[in-house]
Amino acid sequence: MQTEKFRFKSLNNTKLPPENIETILSALNGVYTVMTDVMDNTITVDYDDTQTSSAEIRAKLDENKLV
Repeated sequence: MQTEKFRFKSLNNTKLPPENIETILSALNGVYTVMTDVMDNTITVDYDDTQTSSAEIRAKLDENKLV
């Protein structure tokens, strides 16, 4: 299992509430937990690196204009 922290744009620039970000990332195979810290502008993801990768998570964040 891997844990990675991603820095995201301010939530003021997106219409997605934190719980939607968590839902979007949790839909990826191998993602166990997603925690959004709006004060620090970070998303911490625990995932199984045999099922998904940091690049796939980042691509999903980019697809939703979060990074």
